[in-house]
Amino acid sequence: MHLSTKVNLEKFIGITTTLFVIVVVLDPADVIFRLKMPLFAFLIGLCIITYRNVLKDSVAGLITIYGICLITSAMGSFREVNINWEFAISIYKGFTMAFLLLWAHKLRILEKLYLPLVIIFFLVITTYIAMNMNPDIETLIHGLTLENSLGIPLGMSRRTFIGIPIISVFYKTSPLGLFVAGVFLYKLFNNVGSRKSNLFMVFSSVSILILGGTRMNILSAIVIVSFAIIQRFYKTRHGKEVATILFLIGIGIIVVITTTLLNDKGEDSLEVKTVLSKAFYRQVDKNPSLLFFGEGAGATFNSLGIRGKEAVQSELTYQDMIRWFGIPMTVLIMFIYLYPLLTIFKKRKKLNYGAILSVAYLLYLAIAGTNPLLITSTGMLALLTIYSYAYNPNYETPPSLLKSVVQKPPNN
Repeated sequence: MHLSTKVNLEKFIGITTTLFVIVVVLDPADVIFRLKMPLFAFLIGLCIITYRNVLKDSVAGLITIYGICLITSAMGSFREVNINWEFAISIYKGFTMAFLLLWAHKLRILEKLYLPLVIIFFLVITTYIAMNMNPDIETLIHGLTLENSLGIPLGMSRRTFIGIPIISVFYKTSPLGLFVAGVFLYKLFNNVGSRKSNLFMVFSSVSILILGGTRMNILSAIVIVSFAIIQRFYKTRHGKEVATILFLIGIGIIVVITTTLLNDKGEDSLEVKTVLSKAFYRQVDKNPSLLFFGEGAGATFNSLGIRGKEAVQSELTYQDMIRWFGIPMTVLIMFIYLYPLLTIFKKRKKLNYGAILSVAYLLYLAIAGTNPLLITSTGMLALLTIYSYAYNPNYETPPSLLKSVVQKPPNN
């Protein structure tokens, strides 16, 4: 392909990627703009005609994921397991965006998250303020978010944590704010770029996590900020000692907070998850072989009154995956999710945000464990973000700059 033509196509790919990420973040259910699949197909087509090579690691990952889905579904059907095929197909569709991993070494995803998450911040903070100012507005917004046919990705509720009443305004893609928080916390503590812009982006991304009102969102916000502070101290003189002390204190605080939240008996969401855990163990007791072979994507279970006797999905993602695919296959799938972290570790001297983005991604996976956010377009976007950061050489610090950074003495 002629060089100038390829350059123009790559610019077009950049624009299309930006639009695609904005649509996925703002409209994950694809009911507002209805552009997710057209943009996805267009982006795939552009990548095919522009790039000759694909990322080999991604090829192996895609074959593994879809192979596992097909094998476990076939085995479930052979054993006459009750399968909801409509939901099973939705799982296959949920992994569809993973095909962009084939060009993860060419795409830039991370910075595309900034704008849509700032938009989410303004939506969430405006909603939060309006609901606190006027009860009628709260009733109206609550009614709209409960209307499933509208597909609004914003949810609200009044919750009580440790006896403290709060208003929760949760945007379904808000956990992606962890990546943005990680980048701008690094910039803020390392004096990179505008301090005001960095503070605004940190405030925006952390706010949507905290205002989401879920235990894991709030805890993740605390952890990512704490990690950034510890990382900053680590780079100063005598920093290792200070960082170690702060780390131990932070672990202690997180353990106390986590224990307190997990023992909050008045929290409905926690009680629901407890019942769903019992339902999973009853299903295992009924069919122990599912731990090894799974029952197939879309297999149903008795949710003990939460979603009926033929529920197909709980809020406990990793238990669902074990029920569908079995422990060995679930471990294999999770290895694919975690694999880019190994690459980031190998390139740790070249990737400025490597450590904090790795923590952000692990926190996202933790949030996805108690919310259906893993095998969705949101989960695939998180996966694509970390793969592109790990494999796209444009994110690496140039050797000339790397040498100057290494030789630069630490700040006092």
